Amino acid sequence: MTEVLPRVLQGALDLAKKAHCDDLTMRLRLWAPAFRPEGIQYERDQAVLALQDGKLCLDRASKWLDALKEDLSDRSTTPHAEEVLKQGLMDVIEEAALNNKQWLKVSELPEILVMDLERLNTFRSLLRRLAVSASLVTLVKAWVKKHGVHASTEHVVSLCTDALAQADSGSNTVAIITAEVVQVLGDEKKVKGLAAALRAGMKPKQGSLRRVFTQRISDVLRLVLTNAATADELTSKLQTLRLDSFSKEILALGSNIHALALHLDAVYRPLITAVVGSKS
Repeated sequence: MTEVLPRVLQGALDLAKKAHCDDLTMRLRLWAPAFRPEGIQYERDQAVLALQDGKLCLDRASKWLDALKEDLSDRSTTPHAEEVLKQGLMDVIEEAALNNKQWLKVSELPEILVMDLERLNTFRSLLRRLAVSASLVTLVKAWVKKHGVHASTEHVVSLCTDALAQADSGSNTVAIITAEVVQVLGDEKKVKGLAAALRAGMKPKQGSLRRVFTQRISDVLRLVLTNAATADELTSKLQTLRLDSFSKEILALGSNIHALALHLDAVYRPLITAVVGSKS
């Protein structure tokens, strides 16, 4: 009895803590709409104060925005601040995904993006992994088909994504996939040359599958960011680009980048509008 009582009390305490957390979470969700405008205005005010005090320098941001403005200069109308920001975000994420450095650095970013360094690194990693996964799936499917064996897309996707997941723990992705393909084909001689093809496909060099799929996924993400396509059109686009096996992950990534773009636009719109709307 003396051993059971402390466990019962601890269980009751844990339930009470959970109930309190659930209640607090619900309240925050209800209050969030009221807080959001004040939070954006606070960030905007802090940015203005930092500029006035000389604590915030916008050298890189100004050059970045000027370059984006130049890219859109062939348009008949001046682009909106939100549009410029969305294009700039995707440029940063796409370029980083093709760079084999592990992380973006503060010194590489426009100042207005520095506070979101962690999010941008997450987006970069997700885009990179999706492009590499699509490359591996394409190569493996073509390889087994060449040897007269049918493997479902679901099986190949699972095989490749599992191999990439194991690579996070230090395993060799190419070795794992090659071993799995041996099992599928039933003959070790039939995988000769596969490892080299997989390594070449994962490199970001011009014309590689990884680069091709990075650009394809980025094209879809830009459609999501600009609301330039309906849900049906996005589905069709993903199928055409052979990305339908990763549609859920790609659309979720696009939604997250879109949310960040909207927040940054709300905070920095006066600054971006001033730069984009100024004469060169």
